[in-house]
Amino acid sequence: MEELEFRHKQARRVTFIGMLINIILVFVKFIFGFFGKSQALIADAVHSLSDFLSDIVILISMRYTKKPADDDHNYGHGKFETLATVMIGLLLIIVGFSLLRENGLIIWNFLFKGATIQSPKFVALYGVFTSIILKEISFYMTIVVAKKTGNESLRANAWHHRSDSISSIAALIGIGIALIFGESFAVFDPIASLVVSLFIMKVGLDIILPGVNQLVEASLSNDELEKIKKMTDSVDGVLNFHDLRTRKIGHYIAIDVHIMVDPDLSIEEAHNIATYLEFDYKHEFGRHTLVVIHIEPYFIDRSPI
Repeated sequence: MEELEFRHKQARRVTFIGMLINIILVFVKFIFGFFGKSQALIADAVHSLSDFLSDIVILISMRYTKKPADDDHNYGHGKFETLATVMIGLLLIIVGFSLLRENGLIIWNFLFKGATIQSPKFVALYGVFTSIILKEISFYMTIVVAKKTGNESLRANAWHHRSDSISSIAALIGIGIALIFGESFAVFDPIASLVVSLFIMKVGLDIILPGVNQLVEASLSNDELEKIKKMTDSVDGVLNFHDLRTRKIGHYIAIDVHIMVDPDLSIEEAHNIATYLEFDYKHEFGRHTLVVIHIEPYFIDRSPI
C-alpha cells in the first residue's frame, strides 16, 4: 500500500508541475501569437490548452485509481487510469481535427479565393522558443515518472507534452519562413499549423488504441504470453496447463490459468505448486499482479494443450 501511495504522490507532483507550465504557456502563446500576428502560434496555444485539460483529467482519475479494491470493484480501480488515457487521446484527436479544419480553410481561401494572410512578426518567435524549452522539460519530467511508476495515463500525457513541443517546432519553421521571405510566403504559417494538426491526431490515435484494447479486455502481447507459458512449463509439478487468460487492469496484470498436476498428490502438495507458480508470476510482473490458478488432476489420456 505504501508503494502504491508513493507512486500516486510522484504522479500527482509531476502532473501539477506540468499543469502549471501548461497554463503559463496558454497565456504566453496567445499573447505573443496575437501581437505577433501568428496563426500557428495561436493554434499552438489551443494545443497547450488541451494539455492543461488533460492534466485535469489525469488528476481526477488519480483520485479513483489509488483506491483499494472494494465490494463494488473487486479488481481495484485501475480501469479509471485506462479511461483517462483514452480521454486524453480523444482530446488530442478533437484538437488536431479542429486545427486541421481551421488552417485548411485559411490555406484554401489564400490559394483559391485570393484572401491575404498577414505575415507574422518577429516577436512571435519569443513565444515559440519559450514553449519548446518548457514543453521539453515537461516531457522528460513526466516520462521519467511514468516509466518509474508504470502509469499509462501519465505516459500518454508525457507524449502529449512532446507533441506540443513538436508543434511549436513546426510553428517555428512556418513563422521563420514567413519572416525571412516576406508576406508572399506568409501562407507557411498556417501550413505549419496544418502539419502540426496531423501530427497531433496521429499521437492521439497511438494513445487511444492500447487504451481501448484494455477496456475491451484484450490479452497481453504475444511476447508476454509466451513468457507466461514458459514460466508455467518450468515449474516443477506442472504437468500441463490450459485456459490461460490474461488482461491488463490499469498498470496491473491479471493472469488466470488451469494447471494439471499428479492426481496422487495431496491437496497441500498441489497447493504448494500453485503457490510457487504464483510467486514466479509476481516476481516477473510485479507483486500486485492478480493471479488465479485452478488445479486439476492430470491423466495420460487427457488431450494436450
